[in-house]
Amino acid sequence: MQDFYHLCQFWQPDVLVLVTNDGDFAPIVKEQLTMGRQVKILGYKGKISKKLTQLLPNDIYFIEDLYQDEELPKAA
Repeated sequence: MQDFYHLCQFWQPDVLVLVTNDGDFAPIVKEQLTMGRQVKILGYKGKISKKLTQLLPNDIYFIEDLYQDEELPKAA
């Protein structure tokens, strides 16, 4: 998380894509949204935290949807 925060300070991207289910990222995501940046989350269905889901109701994508014919490893 600290690396993500520093990257956002120095690189200042317009769009951020996080591959995570972890709600610990919610404060940083909220800060980036306040700064006018777009944030997208890629994670497992049913595993993404409620905090992230509430912050980004339309910007969450599921790993399972990336595969059509392949079997995915089970999330821990």
